[in-house]
Amino acid sequence: MTEVEPLHRGPVRAHDGHILSLDSSGILQFKWDVTNDSPTMFEISKDGELLDYKGDRVYWIPKDDGLREKKYWFKVEKFGSNEFFLKAIESESGENEKYLTINLESLTLKDQAEASSEFIILKEI
Repeated sequence: MTEVEPLHRGPVRAHDGHILSLDSSGILQFKWDVTNDSPTMFEISKDGELLDYKGDRVYWIPKDDGLREKKYWFKVEKFGSNEFFLKAIESESGENEKYLTINLESLTLKDQAEASSEFIILKEI
């Protein structure tokens, strides 16, 4: 994997009201809304891993995963000149991956059953 270059894009509003932005130093920021002056900061490591403010890897637990709980670790991959993927990698095996890319046109996160589902950044708001 190549080193993730910082993206110079404005803030993105997710479907739940969170704001996502990536600044020039490679810090991924989530804020509840634009009036919140205390963003939650996430750092992107040189190999693309998403880390919290303590340096721990960020993971996601699907809500509808049946009885067995799975954790997916986040990585960021560059896609094109102004787009990127959030890749979620299953921690148990490291093989199953989900591509989570924000769809800004509908401002919702749409998931599909297959592990290779992807959401593409269509435009900036």
